Amino acid sequence: MYSKRRARERGQVNDVYTYDEIPEGLRTQVVHIWGDTIGIPYVTSGPSGTTQKIQSTYQQIAKILRREYRVFTLTETNRDPDEDRHAFDELKLGFLRRETPIESWTQLN
Repeated sequence: MYSKRRARERGQVNDVYTYDEIPEGLRTQVVHIWGDTIGIPYVTSGPSGTTQKIQSTYQQIAKILRREYRVFTLTETNRDPDEDRHAFDELKLGFLRRETPIESWTQLN
């Protein structure tokens, strides 16, 4: 309709979506989805080697993100860059606590 188009042109229509922030509830759901699809290291049971494959997947994801964002860690906590056993926790905490800027989780430079 013309009236709606004119209101948008004048800036009188507020956008109901937020593009620069991920709600806490959605962040929690995303972490649950990671666990459901990839698994959770040392918790997911399965055939021999399953835990190692899960852990390796999270290590690869964390390694790629660290390199891409030019950081040694995805969280504000100090960690040994060679210590990849806790990659799932690093990803989870960085995503849930927003310690990594939101842009780095949603856009690549």
